[in-house]
Amino acid sequence: MQLADRIAIVTGGGRGIGRAIALAFAREGADIVATARTASEIEAVAEEIRALGRRALAVPCDVSDEAQVQHMVEAATKEFGRIDILVNNAGISPRGSIRDMSIRDWDQIMNVNFRGAYLCSRAVMEVMIKQRWGRILNIGSYRGVMPGASENAYGPAKAAMLNLTRLLAAHLAEYNIGVNLLIPGGVQTRINTNPKAKKPEEIVPAALFIVTQEPWVMSGQVVTLLQYTGQRPMRGDGRPGSATP
Repeated sequence: MQLADRIAIVTGGGRGIGRAIALAFAREGADIVATARTASEIEAVAEEIRALGRRALAVPCDVSDEAQVQHMVEAATKEFGRIDILVNNAGISPRGSIRDMSIRDWDQIMNVNFRGAYLCSRAVMEVMIKQRWGRILNIGSYRGVMPGASENAYGPAKAAMLNLTRLLAAHLAEYNIGVNLLIPGGVQTRINTNPKAKKPEEIVPAALFIVTQEPWVMSGQVVTLLQYTGQRPMRGDGRPGSATP
């Protein structure tokens, strides 16, 4: 098992990418702290993890709230004694263009998607520094590199997360803490119903690879997966052509 007896916090762990990563890490031997705002979802994930023979703790938390984040990390350290891995996956993406959205919606997206990653990283940082071991995996997005014309604060928040990744990687390098960003490409969610998009489970191998690398091998890096998977379209001559996102 690649993560035997490691302790991992997964934000946004109740569904989608977060749930897939939490279950996969548990299968690799990790004990999991699943956190999200919807208690029923993370409790269900915790039960799935316990059924795999691993320990699990479900902690409801709004990652944009400093006090709630601190409580979540304190609960995790009280239960397990250490924190080895943090997956900053929690995020929201309300619909509407940058012209249409309210300032309140802008602030909410930035607070959950970017401030939340910072608050969680800051809260676990001191624990990892004392251990002199830790891995932080931030979940990014193509929209942090190339936002669409009809989109909103989601892209800027994910772009800020990329810079935060490299800042944390530089700051924490001497403590054996690796910090990296995974851009998973199109993933099927409640909002994204594109049949070409990946299932959440398809990004798990990349997430597992990243958190098992030593910081002197891989830190401050961006791992980008193909935007879409599946059969490539055929060119006019019948040979496979290039897939277009």
